[in-house]
Amino acid sequence: MRCIDSLRAIAIIFMLAIGVVIGSQQASACACCGTYRVVNVEHWDVLNVRSGPGVQFDIIASLKPGEGCISQTGERAGNWVRIDAHNAKGWVNAFYLALIPG
Repeated sequence: MRCIDSLRAIAIIFMLAIGVVIGSQQASACACCGTYRVVNVEHWDVLNVRSGPGVQFDIIASLKPGEGCISQTGERAGNWVRIDAHNAKGWVNAFYLALIPG
């Protein structure tokens, strides 16, 4: 019985250690990039990134719902903000971005 308890304790410690390593890798992977994520977009849809601040501009990329690591450059035009994401640099409507708590 004592041996089984020891094995359980070791397994729990191992699982916790793996969780800490994985969690820190995920946190650091996004720590150096943006602080915003895509919101208000259905799971089957995408957020279009446009070449300029409005729907009349070309779609140059798209972001998935919930996608994070998005930075705002500071440029604004009405409700539109210029972003820099890992796979896209362009304009999106601010309604579709939310600050990642942290």
